Amino acid sequence: MVLFSVSPLIKAQLREIDKENTKLICKHLLQFVYDKNLLLKYPFNDKGEIDLNLEIKKSDLNEGGGRIFYNLMLKWLSYTDKTNKIDNTMMLEKYYNKLIEKL
Repeated sequence: MVLFSVSPLIKAQLREIDKENTKLICKHLLQFVYDKNLLLKYPFNDKGEIDLNLEIKKSDLNEGGGRIFYNLMLKWLSYTDKTNKIDNTMMLEKYYNKLIEKL
């Protein structure tokens, strides 16, 4: 089962600016979960750009990642959609810490 897929999120956007913002939102999320060692596979290409064909399955996440990633993703996407603050990655840390406390 696919938990997260980059391409459909980007394709759903009509304007080019929204497509670029969605790439950045995804990049922040994926970099965060990779840096936290929740995501087992590297989500970027050789140029450091997000892999647009990336799909994340539960098997791509470590045990903790499987429990945290989905809720973190929903909170991050909701936050960036409501506020349009796509670079405020401190919120990822805040959401992550709250989710860790619940474990």
